Amino acid sequence: MSQQFDSSCLKEPNSIEDSVKQTPYKVLTHSLLLTYLLTYLLTLEVIHNFLLLYFHDQKMNIDNFSISNYEKVVFTADKMHLNMEEIGVYPRGMLYVHDLDA
Repeated sequence: MSQQFDSSCLKEPNSIEDSVKQTPYKVLTHSLLLTYLLTYLLTLEVIHNFLLLYFHDQKMNIDNFSISNYEKVVFTADKMHLNMEEIGVYPRGMLYVHDLDA
């Protein structure tokens, strides 16, 4: 006996309250999940590794760079485990990349 897939469960509800009413358990909406990922799981190490790959893919000769925030705090290797909230760039902020060989 086969069961049909109900695609209505994939639609994002208008609010968190609607999602809780529609299901017997709490559901993280896409935006809440993304917020969680960006706040707690995205670390400076992930950003550093992404930039290394990006520079290589774009054929940019940048291997030695630093990452800093608006207050000009340069994040060294011992700070690479920190997430976006811990370095003070969540919910809004910027990170700067500086080519140290330029």
